[in-house]
Amino acid sequence: MDETQLPAELEELERGLSSYPRRAPTAELRARVLDSMGLEFRRRRRRARRNFAAIAVGAAMLWMNLSLSATRATDYRLSPKYSPAAVDALAAEIQQLMPEVSLREARRQAVLLRAGANLPRCPRPTPAPNWRLPIGGSNNSLFLL
Repeated sequence: MDETQLPAELEELERGLSSYPRRAPTAELRARVLDSMGLEFRRRRRRARRNFAAIAVGAAMLWMNLSLSATRATDYRLSPKYSPAAVDALAAEIQQLMPEVSLREARRQAVLLRAGANLPRCPRPTPAPNWRLPIGGSNNSLFLL
């Protein structure tokens, strides 16, 4: 017996079942199947959107957590070394140089000067003297100096 061939009993059963009249599906059944399929597709699409949104929010929260942790753990030497005696001495020096400034204003200026003194040095890139910026396309002959 060949593998693609059915036994005689099963072939007879298949012929008997195929001889029965078949009823066509009703329009109501078709509408119900289409509605349920559409509902399932919408549900899957909604679930996919929710999953994407949840993953995006999770990634953003993880990034925020890591960046805040790194920021708090890193010392950029930006916090001024505040000592009242140094501020008072600087305020007195400011008042000696400019007697019209009040003590309160001199203290405020001294605090600001102390805060700016502890900022880290930051290089400022400057272009080379002969650097020119092209205007328009690459084969345009106008340049800014």
